[in-house]
Amino acid sequence: MAFRSKFKAQAQEMMDHNDDDELFKQTEPSNDEQDSTNATTIEAESDSNVIEVKKKPKKKKRKAKTANLPEAGSIIPDDYVEKYNEDPENDPFNPARPLGQRVEYAMAKYRKNHKFSISKKNIFDDYLRFGGINTGQNAFLGRTTGSDNPGEELMEEDFEAAKTGIDAVDDDLDEDTTVSFSEVAQIYFGSRFIRQSKFIQLSEFHEAPGVVDAFLRYLEIRNVCPEYADDIAKARAICEAARHELPNCKVLINMFPDKFNQACCILFEGQQKDIVDFTPTWNTGDSNLEATYGNFLSDIVGMTRPEAVAIVEPIVGKHEGRKVVNKIPMQKVKVVHVEGQSGATESSSTTTPNASQSNPQHSVSGVYVTIKVCKYEQESEQYSILLEKNIGDRFIPNMVFSADFYQLDNGQWYVDQVCSMFPSFYIEEGEDSDTDM
Repeated sequence: MAFRSKFKAQAQEMMDHNDDDELFKQTEPSNDEQDSTNATTIEAESDSNVIEVKKKPKKKKRKAKTANLPEAGSIIPDDYVEKYNEDPENDPFNPARPLGQRVEYAMAKYRKNHKFSISKKNIFDDYLRFGGINTGQNAFLGRTTGSDNPGEELMEEDFEAAKTGIDAVDDDLDEDTTVSFSEVAQIYFGSRFIRQSKFIQLSEFHEAPGVVDAFLRYLEIRNVCPEYADDIAKARAICEAARHELPNCKVLINMFPDKFNQACCILFEGQQKDIVDFTPTWNTGDSNLEATYGNFLSDIVGMTRPEAVAIVEPIVGKHEGRKVVNKIPMQKVKVVHVEGQSGATESSSTTTPNASQSNPQHSVSGVYVTIKVCKYEQESEQYSILLEKNIGDRFIPNMVFSADFYQLDNGQWYVDQVCSMFPSFYIEEGEDSDTDM
């Protein structure tokens, strides 16, 4: 019995010891379990922090004040309702009011109800200044930035300042002052716009007539100047012609020199002859060196001498012995007739003989077109030149340009240094005009 009691006591002690170990394992986790628990705790805290972070609400961009305004130069219906249609005065376009006040108010309304790109703003400003309007220094500040950067708040800060810029028109016009919308449009697009260096991009030549025409149409539909309705209609007709002719002049001047006239300049006399005839001192007769120099000339001039001979001789005959007998430097001429154009009639004035007239197969073949021109100041003296068809077809009667004219001993004329291409409604700008060359 004593032994059994002792054994039972030892067994109970062992069971109590095992229970303590299990309890220790539960209360004291292993190192791995501790790392895992810590990581889980950190992730939970991290997730909690992410959830607790509040996103800042997006700041709404202020709507541009030029939003929903038509572009300057765009075509709008006659019954279009302007966004800013309030009038501080009743009947602002009453014919009883001075013309200057009516036009000035119309310009302010037009500016406020249209958005302008930078190029259109410059065109419109230049047109107004040429027409005698004193444009305010702050004009278009907000209008330009607002249209070029719609929705940007910083670009709208000077919008109110822009409205303080004014276009001033003299209320009391002198008796000698002539108001002519058509003459301003004709001189501006027929001469000034092309002559000045302010506008050189082809896109500006496309935009300009539309910008001016849209403003003139605004004057019409708002009945701003009923006493000048016919004159405004004439000005708009000029703008319509300028839509095609103005960019055509820009493209045409960049197409010169054409191959035939350039070949004549290389073989006979012209700007490029000296370049082709120049023999460098380092040219010792080495064939490889001569070939390299020939390729260089071909790249610079545009053709080689053999190529020029192949172009010229079918028209003027053998080039050896041919010489220039007449030269007219920088002569301004007007186009009288363009071969092949319907409705174009040749003048009965005296025409200088031309070798191509006795050798017409080149024109008939479709390679060249004969252009008959006359001196701008003396229409009785005329002479004909040959141009490649893709260039000649762009000419229309009454277009004006300047160039160096050369006549060969067989009567053939050719041109060099073609410049200053003007449309068919060209009028010389007065010497006292405010030009910006």
